[in-house]
Amino acid sequence: MKKASEVIMDCLKAKGMSQRGLAREMGEDVRLLNQQLNRQNDMKVERFADVLEHIGYHLEVVDNETFRKATLEFADSIVESGSPKGLFYAKVGDGYIGIDSTHDEMFVEEFSDFDNCRKWLLNQPCKDANGLMHVPFPADWGIQKN
Repeated sequence: MKKASEVIMDCLKAKGMSQRGLAREMGEDVRLLNQQLNRQNDMKVERFADVLEHIGYHLEVVDNETFRKATLEFADSIVESGSPKGLFYAKVGDGYIGIDSTHDEMFVEEFSDFDNCRKWLLNQPCKDANGLMHVPFPADWGIQKN
């Protein structure tokens, strides 16, 4: 059986991420993250799950449907710079924002709950925070978001 730190290191490697990059995305000091990974007995289950979610995995260590959790600060930097490319979500007050930076054009949407945010990120029918329905275009139309 692998240690929590070994699982996290394997996940980082699979996603092509560094510990420094992960710490930046989480808004943390890389030394704190390194310390927790090297002393995995101190890492609580909630912390382990949070670190994995920032990398893009569920606690079960199943790929997180291609989207990743972002801190509010990191989400702001993605929107401002358009980088890194990918699908992200962040908790904002009582709701969530979804960010799609996979294309040349940036898409950002607000949601009142995580389920609708997740559906939007996966290009499935959903309702945004204003109650507006988002229905994806057929894939053969070459349009990703509405």
